[in-house]
Amino acid sequence: GAFLEANGSTEGWGNLRYNIGVRYVHTDQSVAGIVNVVTAAPTPANPLATVTVRQLQRSDSEYHKYLPSLNVASDLSDDLVLRFAASKTMTRPNPGDIAPNESLSVNGDVYTRGNPELAPFFASQADLGLEWYFGEDRLGVVATNIWAKRLEGFTQIRNTTVTFGSLGIDFNGLPPATQASLIARSTAAGTGGDPLLAQVRVDQRQNTEEIIHLYGFELTYTQPLDFLLKGAGFSLNYTNISQYSTGGPAGSPSSAVVGLSPYTYNITAFYENHGFSGRLSYAVRDTFIAFLGNNDQNIPGDNFAQKSGYLDASFSYELPSDNDLSISLELQNITNEQQLTYFRNDAFMPRTAFAPGRQVLLGVSGKF
Repeated sequence: GAFLEANGSTEGWGNLRYNIGVRYVHTDQSVAGIVNVVTAAPTPANPLATVTVRQLQRSDSEYHKYLPSLNVASDLSDDLVLRFAASKTMTRPNPGDIAPNESLSVNGDVYTRGNPELAPFFASQADLGLEWYFGEDRLGVVATNIWAKRLEGFTQIRNTTVTFGSLGIDFNGLPPATQASLIARSTAAGTGGDPLLAQVRVDQRQNTEEIIHLYGFELTYTQPLDFLLKGAGFSLNYTNISQYSTGGPAGSPSSAVVGLSPYTYNITAFYENHGFSGRLSYAVRDTFIAFLGNNDQNIPGDNFAQKSGYLDASFSYELPSDNDLSISLELQNITNEQQLTYFRNDAFMPRTAFAPGRQVLLGVSGKF
């Protein structure tokens, strides 16, 4: 790869500063792994007979892309700054998703398969921001930012349903619990209890044909309170995100970027003076999609993580010492908040509960 960058400024246009560049990325990729392969093995008694062999498969690919970027800032006045940025970025797939590995769940109902053909996805993004600095030493800030992002080739776990017999897995080599589950599901489906005819969902991460659009805005307010107490103040931040997708195959489920809350906000109170620093912060995030697709019982529906709020605090004090000694205390999740996940966002169908508990961290640092 290679990178070309230019930086500059001009006295006109509000002391305009700019940074422009382009990055060229070229990647050669080789992935190898052992997989099950069903091959024909005809016999006089059974011309359609097959055998399953463990085979080393290797997949080679290459891709290249130009990724431009631009950053511009202009002083509209002594206290007002306008900023604009635009860029194109690339996100490579996780190594675990491209490895040609295969695994069957304990119940024998879900078969997870890697995808060596998985390609990176690309994002074209732009944002526009306005910042107003006020107060003594311009420590107060009111800022707003609007942005938009367009994702191409985003990856999502897709699933298909096949018979267990088509997977090329030796039934006799499975654990007893998996064998019993396959037989029971075949019986329930009316296929005579033949495990080879039991339905299995195959999960594989794939690049989607959809274009995912993300857009939103952010508001920030920082207010020093030196007129009340030197070094004290507070800050507020609010972020709003929306998303939708276009261009997907008819009848297929829509793709979405999981883990994005429609809104988040945090409130922080701070004090810094006389060698002491303290912060108390409360952060809230709205309900968000934690997982897309069927649950572990193959029932269609997404999992939603519920709205949560976390209260944290941190304190530090620089001790009078020649070694720059300081002592720090961090308190995390003071209210002992838990993260709950519901199936289909239904409070009567809980899926998971994550309880990180309260954490207290005490530290001492210095230079010797």
